[in-house]
This record gives sequence, structure tokens and C-alpha cells, in this order.
Amino acid sequence: MKSIKFLSLSAVALSVLMFTSCENDSSSDTEQEAIQEQETKSNTAAEAYPLNLTENIISKNFFGTETEFREVDGKLVIGDMILLPEQVDETNNYQKGTISNRSSRRWNRSGNTYVVPYTVDSRLPNKNRVFDAIRHWEQRTKIRFVQRTNQRDYVYFTDDGGCYSYIGKIGGRQIISVGGGCSTGNTIHEIGHAVGMYHEQSHPSRDNFVTINFQNITPGREGNFNKQSSSSVRTTSFDLGSIMMYGSFFFSRNGQPTIVRKDGSTFNVQRNGLSSRDIGAVNLIYQ
Repeated sequence: MKSIKFLSLSAVALSVLMFTSCENDSSSDTEQEAIQEQETKSNTAAEAYPLNLTENIISKNFFGTETEFREVDGKLVIGDMILLPEQVDETNNYQKGTISNRSSRRWNRSGNTYVVPYTVDSRLPNKNRVFDAIRHWEQRTKIRFVQRTNQRDYVYFTDDGGCYSYIGKIGGRQIISVGGGCSTGNTIHEIGHAVGMYHEQSHPSRDNFVTINFQNITPGREGNFNKQSSSSVRTTSFDLGSIMMYGSFFFSRNGQPTIVRKDGSTFNVQRNGLSSRDIGAVNLIYQ
């Protein structure tokens, strides 16, 4: 009887373990689906330039890697970033710095701060996204935003479809688009591009922390995941929590993750605010 009783208890224990294991697997699947849904709705669709199939595709060396760009009005588009052709060429000659060493790509210094003149399209819905993002940057960095009067170089916040920005100061008026799907966090991200930041998944040390699943990336979007040369960034480490970092399902072609941690797990995109590493990187650019 003792033997039968022991076997019965063992069977119960085994069934509990099996149920718990299945439950954990189900929970893990549910969590991954939730991450994917969040990114698809709030970020992947938002953080991109609105392209169509009629744009000309140009292949250029970008940080030493052959990369496909869409050519729009003489400018080169990749993801949510717009670059002048000469800027793309500059990336292959960087000695250090997240943007070109030439001061023309940085915003003008005023005492201990750097000033970005700006205007906001009067027709832009929910302007508080812009003002809250500006406040966030000013509270944490040396960057200051002033309403444009007659400055030649300035940023113009408008809804041009999607979320996108130029990289650094390009001269004259430059758009930061904050479409209807762009949150305050997305706007903080786009301002990051406007002051000279690239995407975190392109950091030269990223392979020590994440794996890029190129087979899952939408064709033509691979350039968003190219790795920068080590000489193109200053001595800051990779940061999975950077506001410039893509999430696990950005630009997925098949619903499978494009970026995972080294253990294969997925992660949520961070669009709450600048990380401490982001702030450190900006301070290195604007010393």
C-alpha cells in the first residue's frame, strides 16, 4: 500500500510540474505577443519615414558597410533618419564622435549650453508632445530650445506622416515629423537624432549584448541594423535601455524578433526618456 501511495503522490507531483511548465511556456508566449503588439502599434509603425515603392534605391557605404537608402528629393532616408549625401560620406571618415567632428553638425554654443531654435506647426495636433519632450531634454542635458525669431538654422515640428528626423544640424529649416502615432517618447527619440545621435542597435559593441536576426528583417530595412565602426563613437558602452534602441520586433518581416538578448529572450522598447548613458553620450558630443 505504501508503494502504491508513493506512486500516486509521485504522479500528482509530476502532473503539477508538467502543468507549471506548460503554464510558464504559455506565460512566456503571452509576454512575447504583448511585446510584439506594443511595438507594432506604438513604435515600429511610427518611427519611420513614410515611403512608397516609387522612391529610387541607392546603395552607399555607411559606416563602412554597403547600405541601401531611399532617395527622396536628393536626400537619403533610412528608417526614421534623413541624411544629406555628404553626411553619409562623412560617416566613413569619422575619427571619433557620434556626429562629424566638424562643428557645423552641432548646434551653436551659448555659454555652457547649446541652443536649438525651433518652431511648431500651428496645425500640429497635441502640441504638448513636443513641449514635454523639449522640457525632458532641457532638464537633463546642455541642450536648450528657443522659439525661432530670425535664426537661419532651426527645427520645425510638424506632422509629415510618421516619426522621423534629420541627423544633427544640416543648415536651414529641418523637419522633425511627429505624426499621429508619435508619443512624447517617440518625440524625445527624434530630437535625439536632430542633435546628432544614431540608433543604439548600431553601437560597435552591440554583438556582446544582443543578437541581430537578419533573416527576420523586412527586406530593404537591414541598414537600420548595420553596426557602426568602433572609431565612429566615443567611449560609451552599449545600452539596451537607451531611448535610441530598437525593440525586439522592429521591422520584422515574419512576426519573429529582429533583435534578442544573448540568451535569446525578447525585450520591450524603451520610450519613456533618456537613459543615463544617453545623457552621457550627448554630453560627450556637446562638451
